Amino acid sequence: MPGIAVFLSYPKPSLKRQAAFVDRVVDHLADRGFEARTLGVTDYDMQAPLTAIRRLMLECNGVIHARVQPRQRSRHLRRVVGST
Repeated sequence: MPGIAVFLSYPKPSLKRQAAFVDRVVDHLADRGFEARTLGVTDYDMQAPLTAIRRLMLECNGVIHARVQPRQRSRHLRRVVGST
């Protein structure tokens, strides 16, 4: 039986450890009786992206947004750009 639906929003992980973090969040929710639902992962829709997100959010009982850091390369670029 599915758990309580929760909309889980996160950017596409660019590193393996980021993907592992998202997997741990999903497992943590499942262990507590929640079903993480994410557009493009657990749910698909052919409508415009914002329409699809709105539909999915209306079907859920909560929202979690996980922010993962961009690749480390961007930190290096900020240092280089900031030093000029």
